[in-house]
Amino acid sequence: MRAFLAFTIVFCAITGIWLLWAAPAFYLPDRGDTGCGWWIDPTGARLVGLALLGIAAAGWRLVHIAARGTIPDARWQRRHALLTLGAFALLVWVSARAPYVTDPDQGSPVACSRGKQGR
Repeated sequence: MRAFLAFTIVFCAITGIWLLWAAPAFYLPDRGDTGCGWWIDPTGARLVGLALLGIAAAGWRLVHIAARGTIPDARWQRRHALLTLGAFALLVWVSARAPYVTDPDQGSPVACSRGKQGR
């Protein structure tokens, strides 16, 4: 379990740093209809990177407090909850503002019908 936790924290941190630095636009296909999906622009990629860094920081904080063997106080718990919820809120916001388009590998992205999205 420790190896998985360490891998997850390092993976989130490295991926977050890369997304903040490179800010590549990318296409996230829909599971039900791979011809349509969400187009994440460079600003969205940076926000996803920031969220991943927040998740990595939250994980590191948990490992650090567990290694000390103390029970965190309420202030620490509130800060940790805000960090975690803020990171997840960024991920939700980026996915909510991303346009639902056709696969850009098939040509220029065109808006897909919201009826296809199945929401």
